[in-house]
Amino acid sequence: VGGGYMSDDHLDQCRAAVADEPRIQFAGFHENPARFYVDCLIYFQPSRIESYGLSAAEAMRKGIPCVVTRVGGLSELVIDKETGYVCEDGDADARVEAILMLLADDRRRAAMGEASRRRFDLHFSLPIWRKEMRRIHEGLLEITHDERSRPGVPA
Repeated sequence: VGGGYMSDDHLDQCRAAVADEPRIQFAGFHENPARFYVDCLIYFQPSRIESYGLSAAEAMRKGIPCVVTRVGGLSELVIDKETGYVCEDGDADARVEAILMLLADDRRRAAMGEASRRRFDLHFSLPIWRKEMRRIHEGLLEITHDERSRPGVPA
């Protein structure tokens, strides 16, 4: 599910490469991809550029182990070998190996999925996000107040 920088020709090549594997789907861009998480065994995001990784966080929230690239916020979200696998950019063999290990081992996949859900709840859930935003805003207000109270700084 998704779009990105992949050309139609490249996407067609990827589809052809896994044509005999019914468990792999290239669904393209969808405005609301949440329905795809229901049947998802593994979340795979081979991004070369990524800021935060909202889709990976959503997969973690659903208890899905993730296979991601070590770029941007993805490697902060996913803990390698605990909530999924973090692979180096360009290392297709490592990505394939990670996906095959998860497909072959139901226990490992379930354990990593549960670890993903726990990590999301402990670090990225809405109550945690609100708490962190409040802490940041209060810190900024404190800095602003301190600046204004310095001699020579206009109020």
